Amino acid sequence: MLRFFSILSLFSFSATAQDLEETYHFGLEQYALSNYDVASLAFERVLYFGEGHFAISSLDHLARIQLTQGEKESAVNYYHRAAVMSDAYAEKCWFTLRKCSGMLALHKTQLALIDLYGISDDLPDSIVYYKNFLLGVAHFSNLNFEESRNAFKHALPASESVKQHQLDSLFQVLIHIRHPNPKTAKILSVILPGAGQFYAGDVKNGINSLLLTGGFLFLAVNTAVNYGIVHSMASVFPWFQRYYLGGYTRAGRIAEDRLSEKRDLIYQNILNVYD
Repeated sequence: MLRFFSILSLFSFSATAQDLEETYHFGLEQYALSNYDVASLAFERVLYFGEGHFAISSLDHLARIQLTQGEKESAVNYYHRAAVMSDAYAEKCWFTLRKCSGMLALHKTQLALIDLYGISDDLPDSIVYYKNFLLGVAHFSNLNFEESRNAFKHALPASESVKQHQLDSLFQVLIHIRHPNPKTAKILSVILPGAGQFYAGDVKNGINSLLLTGGFLFLAVNTAVNYGIVHSMASVFPWFQRYYLGGYTRAGRIAEDRLSEKRDLIYQNILNVYD
């Protein structure tokens, strides 16, 4: 720890004698060596004292460092600052797209869509393809599969007919996934506790729901016969109601999780098309 602070102190002292360009290149050297803490200090110094190309590039590298360290929110902020600072439209759009990528990773899909729809298609092909790729991701997250398919296809050159066909096939499978239906799972569990879980393929939870709910129902009836309905309603029925209502709610959630697993598998295959 003492050595670390000594390095920082040495860097702070030596940096005062450097101009911004030298500080920037020092940051690049440290970045290349994966000395991210020292590189960040250099880039932050450039930002504090300067503007222009070195500042924009410093923001870009700071964002990359944050992504490397898993700090997506900070990376999004750096990319936003880079986009605002840039005067070149194509560069501004590129940083905005990087920002949108981070927002999608943070599940801020609607905010990402607002920025994505604000980017013109009058840009180099590589940027337009990236924009459409991110639109495909965003629409998939919102379960708008037809819009997602169109966006993903526009993220490929027209000459990539094989990959275009792969995407069509994958989305065709995706659109026809109907099982298990969460509504059906809930209805089945209303009719017979545990049936919705069985339908969704979760046998263990189905048996638990059937046994627990059935056991409390038997206890409620037995209590009513021996001690009266009022006593049964006051002491046992609330427990029966709790497990009965919880059972069909869980059945719907389990079915939705199974659907998500199937969609995630197809989604991964869609992403593999771009490898």
